[in-house]
Amino acid sequence: MNKLLYVALSLACGLTVLSCEKTEDPSIVVDKTEIEAEFGGQQETIGVKCNRDWSATSDVDWITMSHAAEDAFEAPSYILVTIQANDGETRTGTITIASKSGGLNASVIVRQGENTEIIRNADRFVEYLNLVKEGKATDSFRLGADIDLSGKTLPEISQMNYTFDGQNFTIKNWTSSSSLFGKIGSGATVRNLVIDASCSLTIPESEGNFGFIATENNGTIENVVNAASASASSIAAGNKGLICGINTGVMSNCTNKGDIIAAADAVMEDALCVGGVAGASASKARMNSCVNEGSVSVSLPGSKTLVAAAGVVGNCESEIGSCDNKGAISLFCESAEGKADGCFKAVSAAGVAGIVSWENGNVTNCSNTGSVTFRGGYSLGVQTVGKITKFSSNVAGVAGAAYKCKFEDCCNTGRLISHVGDIGNAASVYQTTSRQSVGGVISSPWGKVTKCTNKGEIDVDWITVAHNAALAKNFVGQVGGVVAGDYNSDQVSSSMEGCINEGNIDIVFDASQSNSAFGGVAGWGGKEAAAGVNVIRNCKNSGSLTLDGFSKTRLGGISGSPVKIEGCVNSGEVYLKGGLASCAVGGIAGFGNFHNISGCENYGNVKSDVKLAGTESSAAGGLGGLVGAVGNTAMTYSGCKVDCTVSAPTGSAASMLVGVIGHNKSGGKAFAVGTAESPNKIKGSFAGTTLTPENYQTYMRRPDFKLVNNSVTFNVEYLK
Repeated sequence: MNKLLYVALSLACGLTVLSCEKTEDPSIVVDKTEIEAEFGGQQETIGVKCNRDWSATSDVDWITMSHAAEDAFEAPSYILVTIQANDGETRTGTITIASKSGGLNASVIVRQGENTEIIRNADRFVEYLNLVKEGKATDSFRLGADIDLSGKTLPEISQMNYTFDGQNFTIKNWTSSSSLFGKIGSGATVRNLVIDASCSLTIPESEGNFGFIATENNGTIENVVNAASASASSIAAGNKGLICGINTGVMSNCTNKGDIIAAADAVMEDALCVGGVAGASASKARMNSCVNEGSVSVSLPGSKTLVAAAGVVGNCESEIGSCDNKGAISLFCESAEGKADGCFKAVSAAGVAGIVSWENGNVTNCSNTGSVTFRGGYSLGVQTVGKITKFSSNVAGVAGAAYKCKFEDCCNTGRLISHVGDIGNAASVYQTTSRQSVGGVISSPWGKVTKCTNKGEIDVDWITVAHNAALAKNFVGQVGGVVAGDYNSDQVSSSMEGCINEGNIDIVFDASQSNSAFGGVAGWGGKEAAAGVNVIRNCKNSGSLTLDGFSKTRLGGISGSPVKIEGCVNSGEVYLKGGLASCAVGGIAGFGNFHNISGCENYGNVKSDVKLAGTESSAAGGLGGLVGAVGNTAMTYSGCKVDCTVSAPTGSAASMLVGVIGHNKSGGKAFAVGTAESPNKIKGSFAGTTLTPENYQTYMRRPDFKLVNNSVTFNVEYLK
């Protein structure tokens, strides 16, 4: 009897088994001739009895073979056949067992069914969605081709509880006003899916959360791209996004390329938040590396509550990092295009996030390159939004109002526009705590801002219908190259450090209240006499700052308002083109009460076309405009350099260093304009006269100014 000695099997060359001497007639027998395999793959054995050396080969690469246990057909040898999972249609392969000497063979046909979980056409996609709706799907379903949904009606899904992988294939020609997956459950995932620009999407008129991938995401949405635009002719309150309505889970690497055009036909009574990627992101959620490239346009006759429009997310209460906006953002409160006559109370237009209330969190590496525009008529005052109190209007490149979170390495290069066309309306509400705000990076931060940069232009137009400041006493504004202001913060400290503004700021303003402040880096750096001192440290401004109109305003190259300023440099021109005689203008600070300024440098020209009155609220200076006029607080301006031109009409309260020092309400507190250890240094020209080592002391302060407070010392050197 012949004896089988060895079996060796391979894919390319076949498997060879050597037998001993051949004394019987050649024969080969297999225990099966066909194998029917499932699409998911499987293993089978083939029993082989042969009295000659033999080899086994396969004609396809999805069948592999190896030796197996000898427990079938009572044959001496077995082949273990591994059939790989099928990601395609029905397929057939052949295994051939043949004697090496030739003339003897047997065949086994392997048939494997189509993978029914690979979706390759619209009908199968509809079937899958019905399985999801019925709770009968699996996590293995995925796209295997682009899907054309022309003429197809998709089932409405209340909740998605599975993992779905689009494998970067595309949904095309989808016409819908419904979400694709409804609510995504906590353990579910939608990934690697593209919505094509050929889709026609309409945001439904019903209130609530809405997105075209999910109304609400409690699981994970990742690597999803939407290229389809969407419209809403009568948008209702709620959280609206092109990918997701509200995110309570994780959204990462999602991109929106489609435009949103949303309009309301009545004054908004309930909150509306619109974002290119998501309408809102809730507490303990995450949004990382998301990008908006489409425009977001929201228009309504007016708003009595929160309305936010942003590129990435309208209202963010969660972690957000490395998110970018490249699309144009606009929010209009007006009865007709360009009218700017609608009311507003708590509105925010921003590139990345309209609101950020991620308490104790960090907002890092976010950027905006798109334009951001707000238009409205008049303010109805402030509102509390979540934990953000005194919420007024906010326009910013990266984020609007932000509550107790830190911003770091964020940047804006987009143009910012705020136009309020009827600020003298009798319905406008004056509140000292109400600040209409525009900030290059963040509008109203309640936390630390570090290494943030603005390169975008800022254009502000806050005017009365008749351009009359007396009608606009109720309007208060703050504008800054990096941040607008922190007046309403309850932080012990919400300081700025290492921030840069390079964008020009142009403002037309008609309001007559003195609480408005505009600055190259910050408008209001913090509350005037706050217990916890806010600090602007090592910041730079090179953008010009120009104010026109009929206003009583503080204007500074670094900050308009009182704040501690250290090691900052201004090289941008500060220009009071038009305004009231009670304005305060300075190369570093417009209004310098309460807090010290040290180690700062001003190389930007300080220019006023307005004759400044020299009262407790008006002056111009190369370093500070108005210093120590109120507050009865001892102050020191030391170790600073001023090398610029200061110009103002004859008779103005102006000087090379500070305009007014210790006037009226300063009592007997001491003021030091330079110290012996750290004197200020001065150079440049004043009122057309070039300063020299011989004459510079004449122009350190107003020549005709009589100090009310005799406790003022000057330590000033000529800057060679």
